[in-house]
Amino acid sequence: MGDADGREIQNCAELEREPRPARVAAARGVDQEDIRPLRKGTGGCFQQGAFAQRKQPRLVRGASLALYGNRVAADIRGRPCFVAGLARTALAAGKADEDAADPHAGLEQPRLRHERGQPLLLLDQLLARTRPGGHTRILARLKLALTFDDGPGPVTPPLLDLLAEHGARATFFVLARMVEGREETLRRTVAERHEVGNHTWSHHRPRELSDDELRHELARTSARIEEVAGMRPRLARPPYGADEERFARVAAGLGLRTVLWTVNPRDWLEPPADWLARAILRYARPGAIVDLHDGFTPRRPNAPRQATVEAVRLALPQLAERGFRLVTVSELTDPLVAAAREAGVQNERVLTAIAAVPRVEFVPTERADRADIDTPIPIPHEQVTTQPSLVARMVEALALEGDERVLEIGTGYGWQTALLARLAREVFSVERFAALAETARAALAGYQNVQVFVGDGSEGLSEHAPFDAIVVAAAYPSVPDPLAEQLAEGGRLVQPLGPGGAEDVVLFEKRGGELRRVRSVSGAHFVRLHGRHAFP
Repeated sequence: MGDADGREIQNCAELEREPRPARVAAARGVDQEDIRPLRKGTGGCFQQGAFAQRKQPRLVRGASLALYGNRVAADIRGRPCFVAGLARTALAAGKADEDAADPHAGLEQPRLRHERGQPLLLLDQLLARTRPGGHTRILARLKLALTFDDGPGPVTPPLLDLLAEHGARATFFVLARMVEGREETLRRTVAERHEVGNHTWSHHRPRELSDDELRHELARTSARIEEVAGMRPRLARPPYGADEERFARVAAGLGLRTVLWTVNPRDWLEPPADWLARAILRYARPGAIVDLHDGFTPRRPNAPRQATVEAVRLALPQLAERGFRLVTVSELTDPLVAAAREAGVQNERVLTAIAAVPRVEFVPTERADRADIDTPIPIPHEQVTTQPSLVARMVEALALEGDERVLEIGTGYGWQTALLARLAREVFSVERFAALAETARAALAGYQNVQVFVGDGSEGLSEHAPFDAIVVAAAYPSVPDPLAEQLAEGGRLVQPLGPGGAEDVVLFEKRGGELRRVRSVSGAHFVRLHGRHAFP
């Protein structure tokens, strides 16, 4: 694909660097409606026009960008100004240009959230001051969530087929009365790593129900989903999006987070498929949550929903061409998933597990307000939980595929244990302190493939060996001999090496009966590993 001047644009964006001010081509699909708020908000600095007009990219001259630390700004005609967009994407693309940044540009911290009137698809792939030499191609990774209400229905399987074909994931808000006779469809939805949310049992408007009746509908639906699919939903959506505040209050009492949408193409009216696809594409923005339907509707209980299937078939390749990655609502909105991605975690199974396991259930009650922050949390006995993004990197290094037997040293409150349980066949966890082990067992009660033991972690669990993977959440200068012995041939072991307080987290593999160092996973600070084969 090329722009108006014939230059190649990879994933819809390119920044050409020349000795003169940068000529910037932004992502396709940005139109004048997106440009007006930016021009107004920057004192007219963007008078030279739109970055892209529909499918015909246009260039803005006389503009340069600067990157410094976590800050992005534009210097247009010598006037520093704020740049809207997704800073994370820009920063990821621009590390090579940090030497070209101007630390004295008077930059503002970029907004990371949508605000009313704020354009969402501008300069999110583009950055850095100009310098001589060549082109820099920038790969955009923009996230959007497709959601489907009122199913499972007859069109759910073909929708799952389309999503699988395009490597996309979605969130399905299940109407429990529709599950009867479609249990296998619900199980498939979960098995293919889509997210399942609670859409009540009967689709009554919330205002038609008392608090107790609404609570019963939600609890009954969550229980039915867990009974069929083996997982308990974390998200809920009110029928018709109605009475949101009261619904959210009742749902929160059941551990459910209420989610609405930002784009509603009104597919329940069954418009023509091409019109519906254009509506999805017209309003696609980074961070958008699109509301579609795959099941029952009160007005037309037997509605075929084929227009929705066809519209999704038409829209998916075009969304991919624009650089969108389709994710679940939890991945889109979960700060711990975002933190893991920023730390370099790419394994989708690990990210899905993080989105599915609420950390708030694995921290002290008085620290619940910090559960969604990427930081260690103190727990009793002068211990701390591991920083979530570091947990993600350590677990990713184990390269779990689902059939492994895993040994964990240091259960803590059990959040890492829960992640491992979603990624492996069996998890054996050893905790030094009996009180912590008991707390973890209570939090892990719903996980049937986890066993928590009280004991000396440095000795492992010889009676359950060998293990395909071992992860150690405490520091010692070397791998204890029993752990090395209990690791299966070809298995992986991750452990922080050091005196406690300044460690190198290292990945090992066992080859020819010996541990071989593969790579450093991260620097970190861990508590000490105590035991017969570790610190006294």
